[in-house]
Amino acid sequence: MTQRDNNISYQIDSILTDVSQDQVQEDKQIRQINEDHLLIKEEPYQLVLNYREGFDLLAFENRYQEYFEKFDFIVGDWGFEQLRLRGFYQIGQAKVPKDQTIDFLEDYLNEYCNFGCRYFVLAKEREVAKYAKLKDKAKTKPAPIEKKVGETKQLAKIQVKEDPNRFKGNKVDAPAKGGKKPFKKRNRRPAAGDQAAPKQAPAAAKQRKNNFVIKQKNKTNH
Repeated sequence: MTQRDNNISYQIDSILTDVSQDQVQEDKQIRQINEDHLLIKEEPYQLVLNYREGFDLLAFENRYQEYFEKFDFIVGDWGFEQLRLRGFYQIGQAKVPKDQTIDFLEDYLNEYCNFGCRYFVLAKEREVAKYAKLKDKAKTKPAPIEKKVGETKQLAKIQVKEDPNRFKGNKVDAPAKGGKKPFKKRNRRPAAGDQAAPKQAPAAAKQRKNNFVIKQKNKTNH
């Protein structure tokens, strides 16, 4: 463990110790129904994971405090023959940090627990089925709208960058201020359906070169 991890672990243990010292010793109303179920103050819990027989009822009763009632899951792990408890919330809850949800369990075991230690996971019965539904919902959840919008904007930027290259070699007038293109007079070409103009004699065509048609007609009349 790093120094930071040790500090966090120490703070957690200190909080649990303070809570334990402030509370008056009383009947904790913990009753085991069968091998996988127990009641804590009439709240049904299920033993969903019991790695290497980590759950011990007597040790759990000695370590349990009312502080853990607010959590949906209780994890107990063994180190140096001492049981440590840690509470976790259900996944998908707003404003709950990821490291406080049950999906952080694997990271918690790897970072804060001894390698290969015995441990167990208790869950409120109503949260067991809920967890499975939330996991299935997360798998089929569509991509967030924000992500799609971001991808569209990024694609637009790429297309804008590619546009000048596509018209490279063609003369394109730069748009004037205000977004309007400058006016440019162009000779009209006959469309496919228009009647073709009669062919001119070669000599007359040479004579009319670089002159407007209307001027050529005036010369002919004289």
